[in-house]
Amino acid sequence: MKNKFIITITDVHGTKQYTLHQIVKKVILGIIVLIVIAVGLAMMLSHFLIQDVENLRSQTQILEQTAKRLKRENKQLAAKKRRLERFGNFLLLQQRDLESRNQELRQAIQEQKEKLLSLNDKLKEVEKILGIEEVGAESNVSTLPKRVEKLEQKSLIYFSKVQKLSKYEKKLLYRTIPIGLPVRYRRISARFGYRQHPIYHRKMFHFGLDLSAPIGRTVYAPADGVVYFAGVRNGYGNFLMIEHPFGFMTAYGHLSKILVRPGQYVKRGEPIAKVGNTGRSTGPHLHYEVRYLSYWLDPLKFLYWDRKNDFASMKRIPKVDWNGLLKVLRKRYLSVQVIKKGAK
Repeated sequence: MKNKFIITITDVHGTKQYTLHQIVKKVILGIIVLIVIAVGLAMMLSHFLIQDVENLRSQTQILEQTAKRLKRENKQLAAKKRRLERFGNFLLLQQRDLESRNQELRQAIQEQKEKLLSLNDKLKEVEKILGIEEVGAESNVSTLPKRVEKLEQKSLIYFSKVQKLSKYEKKLLYRTIPIGLPVRYRRISARFGYRQHPIYHRKMFHFGLDLSAPIGRTVYAPADGVVYFAGVRNGYGNFLMIEHPFGFMTAYGHLSKILVRPGQYVKRGEPIAKVGNTGRSTGPHLHYEVRYLSYWLDPLKFLYWDRKNDFASMKRIPKVDWNGLLKVLRKRYLSVQVIKKGAK
């Protein structure tokens, strides 16, 4: 007992004595209990933290997959937007072109109406000169187009009888209206008029002449003029339009290359394009159109123009006001003669 410390505690309940080694045991036991509790709490906390980490990893994977999916959808939406923008620009160009063509047609119709009304007053006098029977009072503007067409034909015959075209007039005529071949072709694969469409497989009107030729062959301007349109047009592929004097216009489709630009002045025989197979086409060829005001004309009648008998060629194309055209040529010829005499 010499090496032991005795601790005595006295309270209302009595007196208790403790030896020091008992206190140490209790302290150690308490520490052990605390350590066990701490370890248990740490294990529980670690378990919860591991679950949270697993949940975060799972959510991170889901977010990464969602981000990839959104990125793909964003790319698809951007591609759709670009396609819609291109389609919108195409529709806008088509709308502008249609509005322009409608405006031209309305203007041409108005000019024709005014011309018919003005001709109605002078018709009787001219009919008497040309030997056409007098028209009765029951005639009106509705019958005027047939009378005018008949009058123009009679006027052309009368014009051809009283005078011949001079060399200058012929030269000017051949330079200003689309006469001759625009391209050296192999064969005519489709003519002007109704035909069975090779792609749509139904009967449709063909407004031009298809001249079969190899890709890259040069297309030449058939007359002097100004380039009205040069670009891509639906169905025609690379498309070109040239305005010529006296209301004529020529059009060229399915080209592989266009050599001129809008607003450019071109002369007869000048290279303007290359034959191709663009647009809705079943083979390399040149789609060639000839227009006069609001009319589409048969290009074949211009391709094989009889230069020995110009008046006979003119009579085969009655929709053109040849009489007025010849009068303009005569005025220019006379003005040139006056200038030459003045120079002398």
